[in-house]
Amino acid sequence: MIAVGILAGASSPRAMAQYPASPQVTKDETAIELIEYASLPLSSSTTGSYPPPINYASYLGRVNFLRSEPADAPPAGSRFFVADSNRNLYILDKSNRTFSTYINFEEVFPRFSNYSYAGGLVTFEFDPAYASNGRFYASHIETNKNAFYNPLNTSLPGFNTNGYVPTAVVNLPGVSNAIWECVLVEWTDTNVFNNSFEGTARELLRVGIPDYEHPIGDLAFNPGVGPGDADYRNLYVAVGDGARGDTTGSLHTVPQRLDVLLGKILRITPDLNLRPSDELSANARYRIPTTGTDSNPFVSLNLSGLKKEIYAYGFRNCHRLSWDALT
Repeated sequence: MIAVGILAGASSPRAMAQYPASPQVTKDETAIELIEYASLPLSSSTTGSYPPPINYASYLGRVNFLRSEPADAPPAGSRFFVADSNRNLYILDKSNRTFSTYINFEEVFPRFSNYSYAGGLVTFEFDPAYASNGRFYASHIETNKNAFYNPLNTSLPGFNTNGYVPTAVVNLPGVSNAIWECVLVEWTDTNVFNNSFEGTARELLRVGIPDYEHPIGDLAFNPGVGPGDADYRNLYVAVGDGARGDTTGSLHTVPQRLDVLLGKILRITPDLNLRPSDELSANARYRIPTTGTDSNPFVSLNLSGLKKEIYAYGFRNCHRLSWDALT
């Protein structure tokens, strides 16, 4: 901990760091033992033909998230879901610690891009009502270097691609053609008991980023609420600044602008029927908490181009979200 004091003098006051007089971290008998639990299958990013050869000099099997289904989902005690940023969403069997591919995003989305350490399959999260509705959400990166192609189910025969329609890209003001796109998709599995995806998908949001760094970083639901609460099943979406906050020029202030989605935490309601009095998004794919006692904080501002989805702003790379369970 560093305390900050104010040094006064003839000139204007300035802050001066005051270091503690004694160490703030002490030793006790606590120890951490690391035990190998499971080994993720090797994978590499795609730099040429697909499938790419394993490149031992680059990113291998990039585990980004390991999550359990909600506790009331029948298989929750027997498996984890694991995201490899290179392309695969796996199911990890807790008993024999083996991996099976649940969805290969690169084979489903023709414009999928794992070009960099920030690209690929970024994150996923389960709907709090997953046990009954089979819904979960995932974010991945696509490139617009190619024309849009509908998702494919060649390697995922249980995936019904009928009705999948891309949303319009939300680009920065004055930027009409960002190279990279963060794509937020709602998946509905019609059979949550097995290890294969069978169901449909619905695109919720597509955000253009001018750089491959700092894309959508995490998805989360408030764990402290239940059915009937104003925040129940509202999805929090951490959106990085696309590296604009640390880049000079006209877009440097992007994280502070309320007419831009980049550099923000968004809060949206994917279920259009949950709170029908709330405002519909511009692409009509989700609602925005705009009514009641827990509306988003900036919905009443009179600002041209205001993005009412914004819950908090001013972030460079909000890569993780979590709740303090005590407060």
